[in-house]
Amino acid sequence: FLKLDLGCGNKPFKDYTGIDIGYNSDQIIQSDVLTYLKKLKKSSVSHIYSRHYLEHTTSDQLIAILKEINRIAIPGAEIIIIVPHFSNPYFYSDPTHKIFFGVHTFSYFCEFSPLKRAVPKYAIIKGLNLINIKIT
Repeated sequence: FLKLDLGCGNKPFKDYTGIDIGYNSDQIIQSDVLTYLKKLKKSSVSHIYSRHYLEHTTSDQLIAILKEINRIAIPGAEIIIIVPHFSNPYFYSDPTHKIFFGVHTFSYFCEFSPLKRAVPKYAIIKGLNLINIKIT
């Protein structure tokens, strides 16, 4: 199974294949992330890592990427997504940031969330579950 680092920049996560539109190397496939994910077979990826990439997408792109992640991930796949919290002052320093993320953002897309606050169910992606959230 594949291990992917989405929007990896010039340094993909250890032992992962990086996907980034701006870089190309032995470990990095130069491609738009969503375009690349759409080419993959269902249930073909065991691990997905994304660090400080999704805040650079639009809300429509985010939803499409999450749907593709859900489609390509094997059951029980490990998916780690790191995004800046909107309260981080550095979030606003980068003019390429397009989406704000709060504690409950991913709960809007997941059938299950360990967080106690209920959120509307209009954006649920069937089969996507939030297991853990950590603020550092």
